[in-house]
Amino acid sequence: MSAISDFISFVDVVLIVAAFATSLISGVIGLGGGTILAALMFVVLPPAQALPLHAFVQVFSNASRTVANFRHVAFGSLFVFTAAAIPATIAIAPLVVKGNPDAIRLAMGIFLLATFDGRWIDRMGLTGKLGLGLAGIIAGGLGSVVGATGAMMAPFFFRAAWRKETIVGTQAVCQGVAHIVKLVAFATLGVNLIADWPLAMAMIFAVIAGTFSGKALLDRVEDRWFRRLYAVTILVLGVQLIVQASIHLSGNG
Repeated sequence: MSAISDFISFVDVVLIVAAFATSLISGVIGLGGGTILAALMFVVLPPAQALPLHAFVQVFSNASRTVANFRHVAFGSLFVFTAAAIPATIAIAPLVVKGNPDAIRLAMGIFLLATFDGRWIDRMGLTGKLGLGLAGIIAGGLGSVVGATGAMMAPFFFRAAWRKETIVGTQAVCQGVAHIVKLVAFATLGVNLIADWPLAMAMIFAVIAGTFSGKALLDRVEDRWFRRLYAVTILVLGVQLIVQASIHLSGNG
């Protein structure tokens, strides 16, 4: 019994530290932290516990990034995003649940490799309202199945006309709403949203601290370096999704 208690305590510490570190990453770059945290949580926690806990913690992570960059957030984008995310959760998510999550992750990874520099998004004219609507559909339709969809949404927020704080803050407020919609969907299915309140609260404090630590670093990063980091992060996350999905698909084949 003592060994089990020690293991649980160790897992809690790992998750709290990871919550801080990944939120710091998102505070600087605007994405990546939620995806990394989700990957770790699925390793150490059962999916039924990891999915709602991750969504709950990410609501606060994104809310804190919104507050940290509040003056620069393009709140008009939120309406278009939400108008697409809510019906997508209702209409598309139930269909996606029937699909193979690893096949979906593989498709997501390929998409990120194709769009990491943003030029494809520009050529298709997807940097305006249409792009925000697609980001909402992605978040609402895939979020309850694959967990973190921030990387998939990222290319639609990577705009030349937006300063770095606008990119980080606007994506954060949209992702926060997407996680809230996801939690509502879980609640309607009777899922226990927070099975471990002490761990959830500790992770929430950690992500808030990580956000404002990341914001302090973001203020020091030049815009051109921010954009390079943003693009490279999209590329790395795309490769990670492809590798992870390919390993699982080959193992199940």
